[in-house]
Amino acid sequence: NFVYSRWRDAWPVLREELAVVQGDFESQVRVMDLKLMQLHDDAAKEDDVTEEMVALATEFSVAAGDKMHAHWLEFYGMLFARFRDFFDITPDTNDPICNCHVKETGFTESWKEVIVKETGSRYECRDDSSVPDEDVVVRSTSSSSTLLRSKHGGGGGDDFGSVRPFQELSVSSEAKLKVL
Repeated sequence: NFVYSRWRDAWPVLREELAVVQGDFESQVRVMDLKLMQLHDDAAKEDDVTEEMVALATEFSVAAGDKMHAHWLEFYGMLFARFRDFFDITPDTNDPICNCHVKETGFTESWKEVIVKETGSRYECRDDSSVPDEDVVVRSTSSSSTLLRSKHGGGGGDDFGSVRPFQELSVSSEAKLKVL
């Protein structure tokens, strides 16, 4: 169900995982089918191996179901962590801060239109001074580095006031900065 709300982002990842899981399961079923057929073929005419075959098939099915359930639960956790809050967060060992790459996916244009239509003027800003239109510079108290935080959307074209992850910024002493 998590994928439905993030279909355009999460479906390709889910589709790839589904293909892998299905391929692995089909291979395991083929191997078990061969074992069961071999057990049947090797049995003497007078031996009834039905109970043994049912027990093996049941054991396989229960174990495969348990394994698949655990796998999908773990996969859901990965999806949830990766696509939370309309971001796409992937590993990036070159990033010294979080070892990740964060991409804001934002809302689609059609969804933005729905929001505007359904909320009407309820959230309309009538005073332009209440809407920040400049980047905010924050000085770190523990170091002399300067960080830039945008009060507007980022890479996804989202302009609904989301905040991008902090990025280091060199600022000259002569730069005019607005600090809120």
